[in-house]
Amino acid sequence: MKHVLEQHRIRPKRELGQNFIRSDTLAQRFIENAQIQPDDTVIEVGPGLGILTKKILKKTNKVFAVEKDTQLFKLLKEQYKNNNLILLNKDILEVKPRDLCQPAKHCKIISNVPYPITSDFLYWIIEHRKYIANALLILQKEVVERLIAGTETKAYGSLSVFFQALTDIKLLFRIPGTAFYPPTNVLSTVVSITPTKTKIKNEELFFKVVKLAFTHRRKQLSNSLSSILPKTINYEPLTTNLSIDLSRRPETLDYKEFIQLSSELKI
Repeated sequence: MKHVLEQHRIRPKRELGQNFIRSDTLAQRFIENAQIQPDDTVIEVGPGLGILTKKILKKTNKVFAVEKDTQLFKLLKEQYKNNNLILLNKDILEVKPRDLCQPAKHCKIISNVPYPITSDFLYWIIEHRKYIANALLILQKEVVERLIAGTETKAYGSLSVFFQALTDIKLLFRIPGTAFYPPTNVLSTVVSITPTKTKIKNEELFFKVVKLAFTHRRKQLSNSLSSILPKTINYEPLTTNLSIDLSRRPETLDYKEFIQLSSELKI
């Protein structure tokens, strides 16, 4: 791997979170957990040097590889010019799965997620979840802790609420930092994320409530949500018909209570 990079005068870019999987055995184990079927469409995010890409192509010929780095994109284009692979030199956050995958039940996302875009990418998955059957991701340990965090913990936040409310999360296996090139100082975890069909009365309001609440996580809900709460004639927040006590802090509510709160708000 180091030789290939040097040969093409490519240096891993820290600002893009380029830490490539160096073990073929690890890559094979990862792809086996994706359970890719011949009729699946796979969107690979950040293919890098293509160690996962070549294994995905053995499972299905409907593959989109989205690579932001122009140098790596050119390298992949040379390497896979005779394969049934569509390479996109784009930022994944500008890509819409519904434009690539039809039907959604066969759309799978695979990625060794670049650390700098992790939060934005996870919100991207939530935003486009209706067009995604499953996402198999390599995430750093601290990010995984945020997804599965319980209430009243430091890691608990809006990502915790969204993923616990709208997806089924499975932690599969851990990966040491030495499994990457360049090596990292942190553990990573392979995570399987499957969107669920959770019924929410007003999704737009649910997202707004959660995001607003955690913008001021140490404040009472009555304060953090003041801008969207209905007002009385004296411009005081109208909260008499709510089952959730708005004197509570957002970090004390689990995802079911956030769904309940958003369903009761008359806005």
